[in-house]
Amino acid sequence: MAKRLAALLLLLIAFALPAEVAGKQAAAPPPTADGTQYHGLNPALVSNLQSEGKPRFLRCEIQLMTRQPGAVEQFNLHTPPLRHALLLLFAEQDATALTTPAGKDALRTAALDAVRAVLQDKAGEPLVDDLYFTSFYVQ
Repeated sequence: MAKRLAALLLLLIAFALPAEVAGKQAAAPPPTADGTQYHGLNPALVSNLQSEGKPRFLRCEIQLMTRQPGAVEQFNLHTPPLRHALLLLFAEQDATALTTPAGKDALRTAALDAVRAVLQDKAGEPLVDDLYFTSFYVQ
């Protein structure tokens, strides 16, 4: 039992350190000519997954894409409920399904829907045009 606990602790540290080393979020790049802006939800999200047998985890980095002026400020303002909704969604996922491209794309679509629902509730409009996983690890 102690070995499993130590292994789990090392795994969690390994997932958390890269996000800590990355530090605070860099300044957002200026919008593109068509007004497209990207916003990273930092630090990376780490969640347990549904799994038979050994514990499984997901660590991913997410970028939100918008073309709406003022949206990035709303993303910053509502980061805690956005992260909360995503973590709850991720914890419901089956680890095996996330190893396939179709499973990852289904999660991306569900995550986009979750983000839009939070922003609709908190900011009065969905604001997000798309969501991208910029890193995605299942272990």
